[in-house]
Amino acid sequence: MLPRSLLLFLSPVLCARAFAAIDLTPAVTDLTEDGVSYREVSFKTPEGKLLFTLPSGWTIRGQKDRAQLTATDKSTEAVIEALPLQKPEALDDAAITKFKQQVLAALPAGSTKVTTVSEAENSMMPGGNPSFEIVITYDLWGKVFQRSALLVNGPLDRLIFRFTCLKSEFPALNTNFRRSLMTWHLVAAKGHPEPIATKSAPPSAAN
Repeated sequence: MLPRSLLLFLSPVLCARAFAAIDLTPAVTDLTEDGVSYREVSFKTPEGKLLFTLPSGWTIRGQKDRAQLTATDKSTEAVIEALPLQKPEALDDAAITKFKQQVLAALPAGSTKVTTVSEAENSMMPGGNPSFEIVITYDLWGKVFQRSALLVNGPLDRLIFRFTCLKSEFPALNTNFRRSLMTWHLVAAKGHPEPIATKSAPPSAAN
């Protein structure tokens, strides 16, 4: 179940350092607020913890550089990857071109009829960091899949959020995944300044 204040945590008040040296090994906590149960995931950073709400019914597993989220329907999944940088790098045309090539190279073996649906800069900006998103479709095993890949450019990490499901179900399911990403926020460790608006509102009841 997702909190009501989903859009608060895309604000640039979450400093760019929020993603520095992130460890994607997930810790999951079951919570209940106002009678509504939901699952909160935390990742460690040098500044503290990054938290987000897991989509209802999903599971997550992972290690330092990669986390995988799986829905009840096994054809639907999301992956989060962290790519450490030696120093801050601009999200320029060369970086975007390389990213698009990597997205195509990561398609399952046997994929055909690969088509680019859309490309967009800063369609989502977790932590206020610049981003680039590409959405593609492809055929596999007699089915048509759709995939979004979002590259977020932090100062010490580049984060990739990849979501895949059947094309017919993509609009609704991808919206649910994006809402989950909108809940990302930093809880600063003791000794680090706490950003404004890092606490989520109680989750809303199901519609």
